[in-house]
Amino acid sequence: MSQSSTANTVTMTAGADLSAESNRYKIVKLSAANTVVLAAADTDVFFGTLERGAISGQPVHVQIAGMAKVRAGAAITAGARVSSDAAGKAKTGAVADMILGTAVETAAADTEIIWVKLSMSGILLA
Repeated sequence: MSQSSTANTVTMTAGADLSAESNRYKIVKLSAANTVVLAAADTDVFFGTLERGAISGQPVHVQIAGMAKVRAGAAITAGARVSSDAAGKAKTGAVADMILGTAVETAAADTEIIWVKLSMSGILLA
């Protein structure tokens, strides 16, 4: 991971317990006004990636633009469009998935951290 990130983060409220270190760099979605939870499907509307978690009701930091570290849920090839699995981890996007961004590097396996250029561009059509 040779890239660096310029912080494009916002402070939101945790809508669930996001304090576990294993939640860091997972994909999040809005659950209510100013509140985020882990993404739970490739069809969720993604808000960004969790930079720093907290227990429910406490402030969390979410990266919403730029280059972001993202926790992979499976192997991902550099250049692939990235979506979310049911645990908020990155996976290769497929037709009809919402897209978080583009993988800048390759993930060999589950839980590996990779850089993704966030675009949150909507649904992958083909």
